[in-house]
Amino acid sequence: MKHFGLWLDESGDFDKDDKNKKKNPSLVGGVLFEKGNIKDSVINEIIPEKAFHANEIKNKYAENVLPRINLLTEKKGVPVIFENKERMMIVDSTITYLNVLSEGIIHLIQLLAVEYQHFSLEVLIATRKDMENKKNDSLIDQQEYKQRLQERVFLGLAKRTITNFEMNDLNLKFADARKDKRLMIADLICNCWLTRTSKKFDDSQQQLLEKKYPEEFRF
Repeated sequence: MKHFGLWLDESGDFDKDDKNKKKNPSLVGGVLFEKGNIKDSVINEIIPEKAFHANEIKNKYAENVLPRINLLTEKKGVPVIFENKERMMIVDSTITYLNVLSEGIIHLIQLLAVEYQHFSLEVLIATRKDMENKKNDSLIDQQEYKQRLQERVFLGLAKRTITNFEMNDLNLKFADARKDKRLMIADLICNCWLTRTSKKFDDSQQQLLEKKYPEEFRF
């Protein structure tokens, strides 16, 4: 039985996706890996800083991030992207984000299920502020989010008649991307893809970056 890990963060503005058509769509993304491949020593080599946020890099962005992604892929980490390409707004930004997240996980499980008879997936997700609660800076309730995610994922899998993945095979966890280096890596993957067509990368750097993101893991 294979055991996989998946670290996820988000980039972009789900609230304004339908208004900013010239910008790349908002996304959820991160890294998929087989358990045991990305050890703590590798994490600290990719993110030696105590705190890292890709969007805060002011100078030589490409030169800063590309070696980190190279190291990640050398250790068999696979960049994964869930994009809201249709720029659909479903009720509000929070529900839209939840749908992009759950649909992405469903498609990833579906892809893995073709190759593996039985596998487990542990997903670490960056906590997110409730952007619809303008009066409160609180985070979305983790237990409620976990329940809603599980419901959407397993309903989606049932519709696709995927039978070699069960509820006990999915483990959802949450952490703070400002404190957890695993999620700083997910932030790196997200921000690089979101900004790949910007002035942060020249044409050759953009091509190098896109080769590191396998097309079959872009959903």
